[in-house]
Amino acid sequence: MKIGILCFRSYDSYEGKSERALQEAAKNLGYEGLLIQVPLLSFEPDGEILYDGQLFPAVDGLVSRARVIDQVENRLFVLKLLEEKGFPMVNSYGALVASKNKWFATEQLRKAGVATVPTWVVEDEAMAFQTAEKIGYPVVVKMSYGTYGLGVAKAENEVELRGILGRFWKADFIQPILLQPFIAEAKGKDHRVFVVGDRVVASMERRAPAGDFRAYSPKVENALPIEISAQEKALAIAAVAAVGLDYAGVDIIETATGPAVLEVNGNAGLMRISGVTGVDVPRALIEFAVSRFRKAA
Repeated sequence: MKIGILCFRSYDSYEGKSERALQEAAKNLGYEGLLIQVPLLSFEPDGEILYDGQLFPAVDGLVSRARVIDQVENRLFVLKLLEEKGFPMVNSYGALVASKNKWFATEQLRKAGVATVPTWVVEDEAMAFQTAEKIGYPVVVKMSYGTYGLGVAKAENEVELRGILGRFWKADFIQPILLQPFIAEAKGKDHRVFVVGDRVVASMERRAPAGDFRAYSPKVENALPIEISAQEKALAIAAVAAVGLDYAGVDIIETATGPAVLEVNGNAGLMRISGVTGVDVPRALIEFAVSRFRKAA
């Protein structure tokens, strides 16, 4: 079996460790993993898709690694075209577009009855101030698109909120922003739960570095393996299903009313959680992909 691994960044700007780990996992399981650099794809007027000037390679299915936070629908549209060509896709176009938009994903979770942090959405400054007063300071401010903690800030008062809005909004670029209450009882911690298909394969607790409120940090030292509760496992699996993903990293925090989903990441990194927990997450993902592709054959 030949498994295509779609890489949305070239290696001159991104190390691609997770993608190469998937390739190695495929090899160890007796399959061929082919790294496909999305920037090298081109599209002909007759609908043909070329890769580096040649016909798109014959693969049994594709695993998408969508490192995209801007022009999301436009840049991910290639996944839809490949799906229409008949290639089975692990993490589809529709699911990734939904999960990348924090507002849309939160709404999907709400409709599915998945516990989430209460979220308000505004795109007007006056409404932002009114809403923050209603929520009660401090409030967490998020852009609809963002990753690695980017586009997330905490406002202790109206003055700080005004400054955050000034950074997030430009005169020629206004987008909806999300406002959430600051969950003090989380104590700067969250649980990153990695779900593949309908099972949790690994989980770790992350702790905010000194002086920050965000549990995410690029430093491995702030994370440790953890055995999450059955309630959290069910919550993470339900969250991934609600958004329509095949695999994802689900961020869960503890609130006054119990665990709640903070975010569903359809392009969660594989290496950090594998290193922290000792679980071979790339292998689990390839095993799932192989099973999916065989069923589609």
